[in-house]
Amino acid sequence: MSQVTVHDVDQFVEGALIRERLPTVTVIEREAVLASSEWCESEALIWTDLVDSAQNEVAAANFDREAARGFALIQQRLDSRHDGREHGRIWTAPSWGHSWQCATAHGSAGRGRRWRFQSTETYRDHPVARYGRRLGGPSAMPGPAAAIELTPTEFNQLTAWERAGTTPQRLARRARLILGSAAGLGSRALAQQEGMSRTTVRRWRARFLVKRCAGLHDRPRSGRPPVITPTTRALVVALACELPAERNVPLSRYSLSELSVEVADRLAANAVAVSRSSIWRVLINDALRPWRYRYWIFPRDPHFLEKAGPVLDLYACQWQGRPLWADEYVISADEKTSIQVRRRTHPTVPPGPYQTMRVEHEYERGGAVQYLAAWDVHRAVVFGRCEQRTGKAAFGRLVDDVMGQEPYRSARRVFWIADNGSSHRGERAADELRERHPNIAMVHTPVHASWLNQVEIYFSIIQRKVLTPNDCASLDELIERIIAFGKRYSALDKPFAWRFTRQDLERRLRDPLLQPELVTPLAKVA
Repeated sequence: MSQVTVHDVDQFVEGALIRERLPTVTVIEREAVLASSEWCESEALIWTDLVDSAQNEVAAANFDREAARGFALIQQRLDSRHDGREHGRIWTAPSWGHSWQCATAHGSAGRGRRWRFQSTETYRDHPVARYGRRLGGPSAMPGPAAAIELTPTEFNQLTAWERAGTTPQRLARRARLILGSAAGLGSRALAQQEGMSRTTVRRWRARFLVKRCAGLHDRPRSGRPPVITPTTRALVVALACELPAERNVPLSRYSLSELSVEVADRLAANAVAVSRSSIWRVLINDALRPWRYRYWIFPRDPHFLEKAGPVLDLYACQWQGRPLWADEYVISADEKTSIQVRRRTHPTVPPGPYQTMRVEHEYERGGAVQYLAAWDVHRAVVFGRCEQRTGKAAFGRLVDDVMGQEPYRSARRVFWIADNGSSHRGERAADELRERHPNIAMVHTPVHASWLNQVEIYFSIIQRKVLTPNDCASLDELIERIIAFGKRYSALDKPFAWRFTRQDLERRLRDPLLQPELVTPLAKVA
């Protein structure tokens, strides 16, 4: 018995092709198909008494001269293609298959003759040929393709890959192949549609049949061996997560270049040098940017939650666990101090085509003004006035302006949220305001928590839209502009979308970096 291996069994039409091309085959005892996970190609192991049957046929053959000449031609072509391949393996190439078909076909012009091998040695010394593809050879003739049936989940996933603009093009093409195959398109139509070979189409179909959608992704590649050792990687991360002062480095923060120099200085003499791009990839992998920074402040008030919680509850229309009444209002108030008047020495040039606005760098000071504002949190109305200086009197005049209007004058209760500035600090300032307006309820934010005051958002808008760039001829012009903008902004009737709640604050305060034992040393230094 001989063992014969057939490659590309997806194009091997069971035993019919063997029986048609090899009339000497009498028994094919067993066929097995093994799927390979590497290229999803298959092999069929065929155990047959092929050689014994061929030997019997050859012994009984009587060739005439015409048949001998035809077989000699075929043998010559087979000899020219014999290049040391293993005996007994079925190699594939269209020309070989055609030759074998000629060798096994009935005589031309319907003479009823059949050409056979001259001897057993002729059969044994040459690989058997058939239609298909030999290892490393030209493309094979297509065979019947296995049907692809998609589940709803797979169909949705493939459709998403095909339509998404962020999908890699290679993955989108593979998804289109599978969707087209499931729709009934053949390999030839899919190859023409996607501009690829039919072999590539069949390869991705086979991968999908084995691993489904996961098989359409590229397999992991080994790539170039890593240059950075684990020790070097740990050193880069450790330096990036430390302040330069902790290692006596005279820097306030590391840049990429400075970090590269520091890593090179601390590596051993026999260690491989690390480039800036390699350090950059290590930082990217761990989401580290040691050259970035932002200002912030630790909560130092031991009762921060007890003081900040009511402010956040008022923003959510709650007070002491109960919703606010319809005639209860929330006002956020504060001062924006020392707004200077700057008269430019040259008039500002308006923008034009391909030219931005031009503002003279030099200016003359024209005085300063204090802007006091009160922001209705839920009605999105701003009240403001300008004063020469701040203080309790100036803040009291702002309160009188607001409380003298409806609906605040007749409201059940008006909550005024303010910080701990000198103009409205402590219970004494709150009592003075309640004596003048009994329906006022003062609510103070914690120390160093001005970010809880919504009027600060409005001051930021004033700074960006009214005061930058600052170019006013007089103090009166600046005051008029600020007051007019307040009326303009109130007409928008758009409250701030405040989403930070008491629950969010409680979650943030549980952060280990905000615990008192870590905050206390910083407070002593300050």
